[in-house]
Amino acid sequence: MSGLKAYNVQGNEYGVIEFATSGVAARRQGANELSIEFADVESCRRMPALDGYAGQSGGVPMRVLVEDHGWGQECGHCYQRVYGDHPGRVWVADQVFCSADHQEQATARLARWAEAEH
Repeated sequence: MSGLKAYNVQGNEYGVIEFATSGVAARRQGANELSIEFADVESCRRMPALDGYAGQSGGVPMRVLVEDHGWGQECGHCYQRVYGDHPGRVWVADQVFCSADHQEQATARLARWAEAEH
């Protein structure tokens, strides 16, 4: 996996981190991942701070992107966009919630679904 560099590929309100040997390759991979055309990629920028995640299972943790690089993720309950400066945010594994209340509601909902399946 050596030689792979991290790129932030953005398009259609969403972004992905791609590991590639060049910006063109990252842009192509990112467009494919985002299900958009190559020409519709809004930006493809190097992210040297993330190079160390190349080859790691799961890639860059969402928590790292949100807390350290200004990305946002949807709350796992209400889908509100949550950023690293959002007061009261709660992380469970690699999922963020906008509040402890929403984390508890999502956990309760999952428990009800699991119970209904058995």
